[in-house]
Amino acid sequence: MRKSPFVLLVTSMFALMSMMSVPAVADEPDEPAPLRCTIEISVDLTAVDVHWEGEIFGDIVGTIQLWEHPDNYVVGKVMHYFEDFIITTSDGAVIQGSEKGIWNFATLKFRSVGCVTDATGDWEYLEGYNTLQMGVTDGLTGPVITGIGIELLMPP
Repeated sequence: MRKSPFVLLVTSMFALMSMMSVPAVADEPDEPAPLRCTIEISVDLTAVDVHWEGEIFGDIVGTIQLWEHPDNYVVGKVMHYFEDFIITTSDGAVIQGSEKGIWNFATLKFRSVGCVTDATGDWEYLEGYNTLQMGVTDGLTGPVITGIGIELLMPP
């Protein structure tokens, strides 16, 4: 009989300790999830106004344009590029930003990182988001080069 009060005391202590270690539920909303999109782009090297453009779809639907800066440079078989992007969504909002990246001429793969500098409409909350873009192009032989890849937009 003497063990019962002791067992009750130990059980109560463990129950109290386990309740103390449970984190409190935060009143703040969940972190926003990254947005994931597919891009299909092309560039016509014979055009007067050379830039990449195409479609973006997934969490954002619309068109995308990529305007390279004149200070791009090549080291070996890798182009280091700097560009501004403009996404026009299907509802007319505009998402703008800048990226810097590399395009490997041996593998035809590209990868860039950047950030959203301005956004309008329902997409205003994306201002300050980080971007990651990666994909592959079809080659370097024709006047028109096409590429496909993903564009991720992540909270800062």
